Amino acid sequence: LSAQGVHTAGFVANAVAGTGFGFDRGFVEFHEVFRTLGSRGDVFRQALPPWLAANRDRRFFAYVHFREPHFPYDPEPPFDTKFGPDGPIPKAARRDSAFFTDVNQGRRPFGEAEREHLVRLFDGNLAFADQEVGALRRALEAEGLWEKTVVIVAADHGEELFERGWIGHNVHVYEPSVRVPLIVRFPGGAAKAGRRIAALTDLLDVAPTIADV
Repeated sequence: LSAQGVHTAGFVANAVAGTGFGFDRGFVEFHEVFRTLGSRGDVFRQALPPWLAANRDRRFFAYVHFREPHFPYDPEPPFDTKFGPDGPIPKAARRDSAFFTDVNQGRRPFGEAEREHLVRLFDGNLAFADQEVGALRRALEAEGLWEKTVVIVAADHGEELFERGWIGHNVHVYEPSVRVPLIVRFPGGAAKAGRRIAALTDLLDVAPTIADV
């Protein structure tokens, strides 16, 4: 992209997508916002609008890496109760990886009421992420970029929520872990709106698709 005169910038709220793992390679700019602003999705409200304003008149590629709806399963109000009551998982346990490790290793029982609460918390995290992607859209609109920009929303993995006795990812390859959203939005008139691809697709296809565009 840089060789074609496209300005490239990365903004990451998760250290796993940071310089420690080489993800900054090739970017002209790379901002580890988790170091300076924090890892919640709303930090992009501070990081992105000034950058968009400064780069609105040139071709750019921006990679924005949200952490949500990842662990910890602890959305802030009102998202903690958006999908139902706040319980029975204790507040302290939601950010405690040892709690979930004990569940995964069979050292602690995990009942159906807890599993249902975990799903509600995850959905709250997801709704928060959706809100923040919406804020990013409004930032693009404010700079007159929404109808000039291809927007791709994808995920690197899903999350198992004890459907098969495991909480998290990187262990199983069942549907909850490997089926992820892939949404491509072209500017108006550039492609058919609302089209769903029924065939199997792969995240490996995303990079060449961007290059083609």
